[in-house]
Amino acid sequence: MGPVPLTETEVALLRCLVAAGGRPVPREELLREVWGYAPGVRSRTVDTTVQRLRAKIEADPGRPRHLLTVRGTGYAWAEADDVAPPAASPPFPRLDRIVGREAELRALVGDLHAGHRLVTLTGPSGAGKTWAARRALTQIADLGRRAVWFAEAARAVTAADLLDAVAAALSLPSPLLDPDRQVREALRAGPTVGVVDDAQLLDDDALRLLSDWVRTLPELAVVVTSQRVLGLEGERRQPIEPLPADQAVALLRDRLEALAIPPPPSARLQALAERAGGLPLALELAAPLLDTVPVDQLLAEGDVLGWTAERPDADPRHRTLGAAIAASVARLEPRTCGRW
Repeated sequence: MGPVPLTETEVALLRCLVAAGGRPVPREELLREVWGYAPGVRSRTVDTTVQRLRAKIEADPGRPRHLLTVRGTGYAWAEADDVAPPAASPPFPRLDRIVGREAELRALVGDLHAGHRLVTLTGPSGAGKTWAARRALTQIADLGRRAVWFAEAARAVTAADLLDAVAAALSLPSPLLDPDRQVREALRAGPTVGVVDDAQLLDDDALRLLSDWVRTLPELAVVVTSQRVLGLEGERRQPIEPLPADQAVALLRDRLEALAIPPPPSARLQALAERAGGLPLALELAAPLLDTVPVDQLLAEGDVLGWTAERPDADPRHRTLGAAIAASVARLEPRTCGRW
């Protein structure tokens, strides 16, 4: 194999993995060290870049011998061909394990496999649209047939904003001289499935750009998460509703087990799941609080998590998702925060 041209980002990623000396490097660490993301940011950017790197440096990208995936952790670099993939070190208890949503996930992956190229996941804040989209990407990436990418568009409004978000997801060098052309060329490079997350603020120009990509790039499929239907040609809508009672209780139990917090009696868990309206985010916020707040107090003061945000008489600080999260974090003791 002769010289292989690599982007600056690809070189930085390789350096980080090689410097780890075979230690599995978590995705979150790579996002911080290579891309400069803030702690806690989640993105498929690492996975997309790894796929491109494998295509350039591995003899068989489908069976990599050097750039190895460590399930449940991230990636590791192996120098010799006879080095076995390293065992995953015990990770922090995952808070995004599968609980419920099996039917929605099957439907989403089925739509993509059936050739639907624009699928919009709609539903209220905190219902788990992003989780469903990310999980579908993971399943598709595991098949190894299509590259995947994840664009965070929560702050995107204009077409330029959308281009910036997708360019970052594709790890294109910044700044771009001709963003529209360069993003199109990257999307045209091969079969890809992408997610445009939190797209409800996109204006008409941005939506026209997204629609044009899907119309003119036959090997591209896009999953959009949004609180509203986009109204684009060929759009297939899939609603993501709050969890039914049994799945909401199962989610609470799973999170409490992951955090090593003894669960309250079943009847109280059921009441807490109902108080949260079956919204996964509200359940996620409630679980760590049960380490320090009695369940009856949490039930009595559930509006501190923003669960009453839809009521017209709700406290204004609870009428946005961000305020609800801030209010819940304020209730956590330092030792509880440190466990996240």
